[in-house]
Amino acid sequence: EPEPEPEPEPEPEKEEEEEVTMKVHSNVAKAEADKAALGSTTVFVANLSFSVDDDAIKAAFKDCGEITTVKWLSDKETGRFKGCGFLEFESVEAANAAIAKNGEDLMERPMKVTTAETKPARAPAAGFGDRPQEAGEPNLEVYVGNLSYSIDDDSIKVALKDCGTITNIRWITDRDSGEFKGAGFIQFSSLEESAKVIAMHGQDCMGRPLKTSYAKGRPDKPAGAGGKKFENKLSEKPEGCTKIFCGNLPYDIDDDKMKAFFKDCGDVTAIRWLTDKVTGDFKGVGFVDFGNGASVDLAVKKAGEQCSGRPIRIDYAN
Repeated sequence: EPEPEPEPEPEPEKEEEEEVTMKVHSNVAKAEADKAALGSTTVFVANLSFSVDDDAIKAAFKDCGEITTVKWLSDKETGRFKGCGFLEFESVEAANAAIAKNGEDLMERPMKVTTAETKPARAPAAGFGDRPQEAGEPNLEVYVGNLSYSIDDDSIKVALKDCGTITNIRWITDRDSGEFKGAGFIQFSSLEESAKVIAMHGQDCMGRPLKTSYAKGRPDKPAGAGGKKFENKLSEKPEGCTKIFCGNLPYDIDDDKMKAFFKDCGDVTAIRWLTDKVTGDFKGVGFVDFGNGASVDLAVKKAGEQCSGRPIRIDYAN
């Protein structure tokens, strides 16, 4: 008599699957909470003097611990320093010691020091890289989105190193808080190079799939050729002012070109370009000293004039 065939094993009940899923989500949430409980090594500092620099801020927090990274926030249109930034310390203890300095004076201004609010990285959406890509019209400048909130100039250059030469980087930040929005615009030296970035749509960058498309419009578009109208709002002129701030400068600017631009205003006695302390990259802004107020009055009238294809922004400086 033949043996009966064994009955197939029953499939797991839906309730069991849901329970497993809930446990996974619970473990992920607990891991995130445990990580948050450890504290942050990054602090946000605000109400800073507009003449502060990396050396001054490090000196102010020298008793707290080593600062590994300084990231200043600047206006995305004018390039002017917004009087705030982020400081990355070597340890949570050092960051906490820095927060304890909230309200202390630095260069005759009470600092605001708080824990930096960071957004957790979200898991990549299923099928992100397979979504239809709206690349747009070819452009030297490329929009990159869905970026990690810990990305910076150096890491994006490493990520895109096989594409070509990056000539400019503009991070997108919240106009009011200065908080990074996880996106930016990267400019390249040729259309062939920017096209390589477009081809990276959906590829992993620091744990996130890149979102890429060509930037709308032309970078370095002259004022009056369409788009947003150029505006240059001057601040109140300080007493005895002999120096101006210059922003939106071309990245090939040098002392000779700057002096030639202001040749009708008077003799330039000194020029100071602002560069990244770590990478040495030019930030597209600087200070020009004339040594007298009459030349400054003439210089600020040149705001909006083209300097190597860019409308230069000018304001009084201390």
